[in-house]
Amino acid sequence: MGIVIYAFPGTGKTHYCKDLKNNSIELRSEDFHWIDSDKSEYLKGKYSKENPDWPNNYLIALKEAIKKYKYVFITHSGSIICESENIPYYMIFPLSSLKEEYIKRFIERKNNKEFINNMKSNFEKYILSCYENKYAQKKIILKNNEYVTDALKEIEKEKKFLLNVNQDNSNKKMLKTKEYCKKNNITKALLIFSDLKKSNIKGSKIIGKFYSSTDFHNIYEYNDHIIVQPFLGSPNAAGLIEELNYYGIKKILAIGSALKVDSSLKHSLVLVQKAYVGEGTSKYYNEKLITKTSKKQNEEIENWLLQNKVEYVTGDIFSTDAYYRESLDLIEYLLNNKIVAIDMECSCFTTVCYNKNIDFSQLLVFKDEIKNGKWEKKIKNKDIQNYMINLGINIINEISS
Repeated sequence: MGIVIYAFPGTGKTHYCKDLKNNSIELRSEDFHWIDSDKSEYLKGKYSKENPDWPNNYLIALKEAIKKYKYVFITHSGSIICESENIPYYMIFPLSSLKEEYIKRFIERKNNKEFINNMKSNFEKYILSCYENKYAQKKIILKNNEYVTDALKEIEKEKKFLLNVNQDNSNKKMLKTKEYCKKNNITKALLIFSDLKKSNIKGSKIIGKFYSSTDFHNIYEYNDHIIVQPFLGSPNAAGLIEELNYYGIKKILAIGSALKVDSSLKHSLVLVQKAYVGEGTSKYYNEKLITKTSKKQNEEIENWLLQNKVEYVTGDIFSTDAYYRESLDLIEYLLNNKIVAIDMECSCFTTVCYNKNIDFSQLLVFKDEIKNGKWEKKIKNKDIQNYMINLGINIINEISS
């Protein structure tokens, strides 16, 4: 799986991609956005006839390039498409103090006057937007006389120090599960915070195990997907997503429970739209403090809920690893930001899935709530276990592969 990189103009991405040994490609948005696109630097920015297939043609090419190339370089328009599709990307851009150096580069590579004048007027603004970008997985800032080759050295250096389960030196049991999923074309996973060992799902088959310190949970195959019970907390959540990604999973639905903070809500089920990061694991995958679930996948889930007359609400939640820290000040902050519930894993699930280019959605049952400043238990675990399992199994079947 290749790394997607937005590289600022003049950083040398075109020159780098010309060397076939680098196994890299530059996807210029103008080649897909405009029918009369010209690859010369001089005609950059001079287009008139829009391609009717834009931006879907770019998205298709991007997804294919990620499979084939080590590095996939995109432009600003490409980064916007990545954000809308939850595709993670890196950013490479220069210090704003290097304006004159970059204007000189644009002149030397024979960019047209319109492009150069635009950069002269807006260089600092464009660099500021790079600094303020909240979607990029990582930002690498170039200094004087540096190019993308210097930034890629930093990326490669970082990768050497990461112990990643996506390497095929993983233990034999994990490799066996991966091969099974690949052979049977399993790309979807259902995560349920219920005791699956006692549920006895008829027709299921154990194909692996997910370990956490002193215990493990079985990984089941059911129909065309995986079912597994996560452990509590964001570190375990991240570890599970890492392993599911290794197995080739591309779509995940999680069914869990949460503490309701907005007592005005009448329904007991929420489809999460955004998760606010209040746990510590997500920062190792992304700097964002707010993460989103999959818009397209959520629409499929909502269609099923409406067709089956299941009452629900959509809303944002806050995820934290800390027990007993739901202070009244925190509750007030959450309500002011229209956050409806608190859980422990959702923000980490969404962050790691974003990092791994996995579509993720989560439905949460309100098991308890804060009402008039006091905590109240609403539903016992045993009373919702079968409901959660049946709900998840029915919905995961409707999610497109």
